[in-house]
Amino acid sequence: KNHIVKNFGNDVYSFRSKDKTVGSGVSGLSNERISMIKSDVSKILDSYQPHIGEESAKKKALELVRALPKHHCGDHSLCKHEDFCTFRKVKNENPEMSDAEVAAKAASESMRSHQLSLDEVGQHHLLKIL
Repeated sequence: KNHIVKNFGNDVYSFRSKDKTVGSGVSGLSNERISMIKSDVSKILDSYQPHIGEESAKKKALELVRALPKHHCGDHSLCKHEDFCTFRKVKNENPEMSDAEVAAKAASESMRSHQLSLDEVGQHHLLKIL
């Protein structure tokens, strides 16, 4: 697992250095944001590891990986698992709330209130790395 996460991180740093449009700072692929994404990848692997070989666990892990780039950009349309997404958890608990209200409440409950700002091409590249 550690090698997978380390190699992923190295690939993201390399991607960032080659493509200046992904930027750095609060809304770019900053070191902090890359660490957050690496942490999420590690969490996904940790949740899958005890269930290797189970089709439902594999499906969930793949769904989580596919959702990561959009999730970090504030688009939770692919997020299905509230144990990995505060927005999804708040939305499931408060179905009457608008997405803007859910986003505000989720941001107040999350330690990660800043969104990554990547266009569709950048998100696609990040997903390819994953």
